[in-house]
Amino acid sequence: MRLVSLLLGTGVYLSLAASNAAAQSRLSTELFVARNGALAPGSSLYGLGLTFGGGPIALRASGAAAFRTRSTSQGESIDVDAWTGEVDLVLQPGLLDAVGVVLPLSPYVFGGLGQLSATDFDGFRQRWTGVSYGAGVAVPLARSLGITGEARYRLPLSEALDESGATFQSSFPRGWEYRFGLSISLGG
Repeated sequence: MRLVSLLLGTGVYLSLAASNAAAQSRLSTELFVARNGALAPGSSLYGLGLTFGGGPIALRASGAAAFRTRSTSQGESIDVDAWTGEVDLVLQPGLLDAVGVVLPLSPYVFGGLGQLSATDFDGFRQRWTGVSYGAGVAVPLARSLGITGEARYRLPLSEALDESGATFQSSFPRGWEYRFGLSISLGG
């Protein structure tokens, strides 16, 4: 029931903010490097994100992959060790505009759905569906260029939907992911 209430509230808020968003639409692309010790221990994930928004609300799609080299009888090969893909609803409150003049920081929070996959120790690929949430900060370097940093926590979708707390997936790679990126923005 919590998820239904959250989705209904989000839908109402999005419909009220739609006219404002159309007038101030903004498109942003971000290249990032992420560390996630539970999903890809000892390696970095390299990713790309695309954000479309207007006003305080944005929609972001992003994906990342960790690579590893492997020696075979035919030489070296590069394989995808782990990957992630998410769709997030991003809230960038305009309440801190006055802080932006003194301190050029734009904090934001987000939550979303996605999938992640990793190769286990036996060489078999596992894939999970999860929800994630987190917070970040964007630092503008110029009008259309900036740097970002954020932290994201993931949990299995089945646990997010289970209000009794009885569902537990032990193989799900729980943990924090930290992203640092360079963003390029167009529009509003």
